[in-house]
Amino acid sequence: ITIIVPVYNVESYLERCINSLIHQTMKEIQIVLVNDGSKDNSPFICDNFAKKDSRILVIHKENEGEGIARNHGLKNAIGEYVCFLDSDDYYGLETCEELYALMEKTQADMGCFGYQIETQEGQIVRVPKIKECEYGGEAFREEFVLHYFGDDPGKDDLRGFSSCMTIFRREVITENEICFPSEREYLSEDTIFSLRYCEHVKSAVTTSKIYYHYCQNPVSFSQAFHEERLEQTIAFGKVLDDWAGKLNLETETETRRAMYLWVNLMAYLRQGIRHYGQKSRGREIDFVKKVCGYTEVRKKLKLLKDSKLSKQQRLLLWLILKKQYLGVWLLVRIRAKIKL
Repeated sequence: ITIIVPVYNVESYLERCINSLIHQTMKEIQIVLVNDGSKDNSPFICDNFAKKDSRILVIHKENEGEGIARNHGLKNAIGEYVCFLDSDDYYGLETCEELYALMEKTQADMGCFGYQIETQEGQIVRVPKIKECEYGGEAFREEFVLHYFGDDPGKDDLRGFSSCMTIFRREVITENEICFPSEREYLSEDTIFSLRYCEHVKSAVTTSKIYYHYCQNPVSFSQAFHEERLEQTIAFGKVLDDWAGKLNLETETETRRAMYLWVNLMAYLRQGIRHYGQKSRGREIDFVKKVCGYTEVRKKLKLLKDSKLSKQQRLLLWLILKKQYLGVWLLVRIRAKIKL
């Protein structure tokens, strides 16, 4: 197994990440550390580990983003299988051994595995539910592939998989020249890569066992507030619309694509209210009005009116569609536990 790790200014977390790899119970692994133009001590940490362990390959390059860094790693991968690990996260020590055994036993084209979201101090925030299942034939297309288009509000068994929670066959990637787009071009380069991969395979296996430890980083792109994120979300929603058409899954994924927007909208509102709340309450309300007034947002969210959202989410959706912006502001604050 080759594990590809993009590295960018993560000196505080990098040793934990690399240690979780070099101490794997499976020793037949290749570790590719791609230093993406780091300005801190990350490059020196990578080189020091490489001096001590011949399984580690370090690539130094100028900063181009995580997706392009992963592509450089793929060009240098030699493993039968490929995994991706973010440098501020880490693996359980039996991850590679048990994933390899799972893939060999099932002969699946790809495998997705359990993970937990935790703070950098190790406190567990959430453990998504993952169903133990093998998907082949029509089930691969009609059940498994659908989750890349967004969550099903009525099901809770395939949530949040990214390329980091997946093991791929390198042969499929190489033969079909599958690569990551830049996250500077797409909001979710992970999803594009996985959909490109799914075009060329027919089976998958999922396991609920937790191998991946996703550590919340308050300064990462996914956690911090970025003004442009909503427009990027809307743009990526259109990319998902195109993929649904390409794979002839428009009807099956309609609600899921609306849920993709909903989940990202909730995160954007929380981050924005927290951000503008440091300035003035008036700016918070103006922010909510602007976000909830987008035509594209309102059009997609109407598809969720009859879906199986929680009571709080249904109330929030009703407030948005009815343009009750003060109520939206208050409920988002309550849900996010942001102090008034």
